Amino acid sequence: GKSLLVRAVGPTLGSFGVAGALADPKLDVIPAGASATMNTNDDWAGGPMMAGAFAGVGAFALPAASKDAAVLATLPAAGYSARITSSAIGGSGIAIAEVYDRDATGAAGRLVNVSTLGFVGTGERALVPGFVIAGDAAKLLLIRAVGPGLAQFGVGGTLADPQLSVIPSGQSFTVASNDTWDGSTTLTAAFAQAGAFALSASSK
Repeated sequence: GKSLLVRAVGPTLGSFGVAGALADPKLDVIPAGASATMNTNDDWAGGPMMAGAFAGVGAFALPAASKDAAVLATLPAAGYSARITSSAIGGSGIAIAEVYDRDATGAAGRLVNVSTLGFVGTGERALVPGFVIAGDAAKLLLIRAVGPGLAQFGVGGTLADPQLSVIPSGQSFTVASNDTWDGSTTLTAAFAQAGAFALSASSK
């Protein structure tokens, strides 16, 4: 199996200047196609084993008494969802979902795809997933922003024309960007190789 640390951070985002953070997140890890939760956590409880796992993957520390949520799990090869909800009835706010690979380099299993589903707007309403590349070599990545292509899965209210920009952490310049993909055979083959669902060649 693949050893992962999954976190749902809400209140601690306030220490980074994020306003409107979710006060009390709950985290559920659910196998693809299932309705039952495999792993769940409400408040991470400040245990030394979990704090050590945070440090081991380079994740920022959480106060021991915070209401942020975290799960350590060893999962068999498959697809999973990490669902963040509010533990407080009617609660809402900004949260960050984090997935860390705890296995040593060269482990048999690889984390090959991370996706985020969320509401997208302009300015501060942008959806901002992040990722970290470790090591000394460059890494070839496939990065997609899918709006209209979600309709095939019954998702309503999709973003009609998404655009994406890749920006190094702490910087303001863009290293890659795209508005409408070109329908090329190169990208189509990359989708298939990565196990990503197909997109219409004319989609936005």
